[in-house]
Amino acid sequence: MLQRFNTIGVKLVATVGTALVLLLAASFLFLMQRRMRLDREDFIRELSTITSYAESVREYLAEHQQVFLRRDTVYTQMPTVPIIAAWQTAQKYAEGKGYTFRTPSLNARASRNEPDAFERAALERFARDAGARQHFEETALEGQRVFRYAVPVHLTKDCLRCHGGVKGEADEFGHPKEGMREGDLKGAFVVTAPMTFLETRRRSDRIALAGVGVATIVAITAILMFVVRRITSPLNELVGATRTLGEGNLEGVAPVRSGDEVGQLAQAFNEMAAKLKASYENLEEKVEARTSELKRSQAQLLQAAKLASIGELVGGIAHEINNPTGVIVMRAATLMEDAKALGLSEDLLNDIEVIQRQSSKLATITSGLLQFSRQSPFAPTPVDLNRVVARPISFVEPTLRNRGIACRLDLGEPLPLVSADATRIEQVLLNLYTNAIDAMPGGGELTVQTRHVPRPGAGEGGLPADASKMISLGEDGRGEWVTISVRDTGEGIQSENLIRIFDPFFTTKEVGKGTGLGLAISYGIIQEHGGRIEVESRWGHGAEFRIYLPAVKDKA
Repeated sequence: MLQRFNTIGVKLVATVGTALVLLLAASFLFLMQRRMRLDREDFIRELSTITSYAESVREYLAEHQQVFLRRDTVYTQMPTVPIIAAWQTAQKYAEGKGYTFRTPSLNARASRNEPDAFERAALERFARDAGARQHFEETALEGQRVFRYAVPVHLTKDCLRCHGGVKGEADEFGHPKEGMREGDLKGAFVVTAPMTFLETRRRSDRIALAGVGVATIVAITAILMFVVRRITSPLNELVGATRTLGEGNLEGVAPVRSGDEVGQLAQAFNEMAAKLKASYENLEEKVEARTSELKRSQAQLLQAAKLASIGELVGGIAHEINNPTGVIVMRAATLMEDAKALGLSEDLLNDIEVIQRQSSKLATITSGLLQFSRQSPFAPTPVDLNRVVARPISFVEPTLRNRGIACRLDLGEPLPLVSADATRIEQVLLNLYTNAIDAMPGGGELTVQTRHVPRPGAGEGGLPADASKMISLGEDGRGEWVTISVRDTGEGIQSENLIRIFDPFFTTKEVGKGTGLGLAISYGIIQEHGGRIEVESRWGHGAEFRIYLPAVKDKA
């Protein structure tokens, strides 16, 4: 039973329906509040109109009070005066709706004009704020809900005959004058109106809005059910096709009934089923290919272990060679001194000089091998990269000569010092030199360049920019940088291989000729120095590796 209601259609209807009910409820409350506010504003405008008629009549009577004292019959026929007639019409309308009128005053002449609590609050507000033009509130009066509305009554010039002058003197009607001035607050005109009519209008508005809301909910629910059915039916068919596929039947397809997202999902499912079928048919070939790749990776691991062992062996051999080489160097120096002292022939001196030069070269190579093979912790010191760049050249110089590769050093002067571990940077450069030599089996040119640049990427590129491809790894911060560029004229790197050259064990060389670890280790060393490495290549036009290392403040 619960499973029947645990469907996307029920969830969608419940979610959208709840959201719709909440939205309609919020809209209903907003519209009700707005309608009540408009009804109240209309009610206030009606009372304002009535009070404006009363104010106009008061001003008219004040202006013509002398005529009324003479009892001129032309003016005493009040209904014939337009403003009086309008007021009487408004008064009859108001009295027919149960409205009552009062004229309270803070200094009332008669007890009937003494203000109650609402009227006193209104009068005090009018006296305090000369700009106030109305005061109202909804309240209960004698058990009935009423709306009370008050406007101020200020003295005009014509009112001063009775209310101005010397305080205490009698006016034309025999009342004592109050000594007031033009513009003073005399009192208020208050209308008390029952809320019956306003509440009736509000009740009818609520009923109308509720009816519209219910009708809207019913209509949208019907539309929603139709839309949900259009969505869930294809989904149910897709579920059935998925179960069929899970049972091993790769021939089943889901019907595509529309071009919307559900139809696109069904189309994608059918494409996936077709690809799965094709993959299943070619599974043995893929397993064989993956097995070959795994064997190739294992061979690379074995080669890496072999190279590590050879490195230890080379270190030991270099140490053993270094001792007799040192003896030869010292004995050759002694022989040279003795030969010169005895005045031996020039040919013999030349032979001794050749022995000195070649033995010194052998000592340099073995010392470099010892230093390169020695395992040591990362210990950066301020170094001059021009010296570091030139040192590994001696290791590959014989190979360069045998391959017919010209080596050009372009060292920028002067260079700022960099904080680096010279041995590890030499390891990176030796790897780059070796890769460049392997890329030029038929000869070519190897160019090594150093420069001081303001930022990574600001070096001098030697490849055509319009057709080259580049990948960058590492830091890209601010400050001064020193760059090392290693450029060859070999065949270059293909675009599909360019993004993988720093992956461990990735190599395009034959098994046994490369482990695929050199560039990965080089990137790790450059990253350890807080630097950046870039490679730019165009197939058929060589490759260029650029190393960026941050400069220290002290200059070279």
